[in-house]
Amino acid sequence: MTTIDARNFYETIEVISVNGVHKTKQRIDHMIIKTLLAGVFLSFGGLLLLTVGAGSTPIVQNLGSSIHKMIQGSVFPIGFVLIVITGADLFTGNTMVLMISTLHRKTTWLDLLISWIVSFFGNLAGCLFFQYIFVYYAGLLSNDPFRSFTVQLAETK
Repeated sequence: MTTIDARNFYETIEVISVNGVHKTKQRIDHMIIKTLLAGVFLSFGGLLLLTVGAGSTPIVQNLGSSIHKMIQGSVFPIGFVLIVITGADLFTGNTMVLMISTLHRKTTWLDLLISWIVSFFGNLAGCLFFQYIFVYYAGLLSNDPFRSFTVQLAETK
């Protein structure tokens, strides 16, 4: 007979709090690389959304906009899957984990601030690097239908 290894709310918060301690004790160069990779992977998911959305527009034109949005929504999470598989660090995850460990007084406010700054700017730098290389330099979204779809999506958001 198999048993389920489930935790209640308090045990889960304790595990997250301990995880925050481990995050603050990792080397700064590892933290920078993990946050840069998370930014790259997130941008990859966004680029997939734009290319699949623009490339599939003529195909699903007669099926309606809901199918089109479902196709876009099915490829964007690939970036998140890559982040989880590789163990990269997103700013949002660090915000949750380190706030809990700091409120439990297992990490300091300085640890929290350093991690947030490195995480935020590492994610931003990873996103900008990916966008510069693949969108600006390679010109992946410079031709129609990709350009017009990207502009239309930005205007509606």
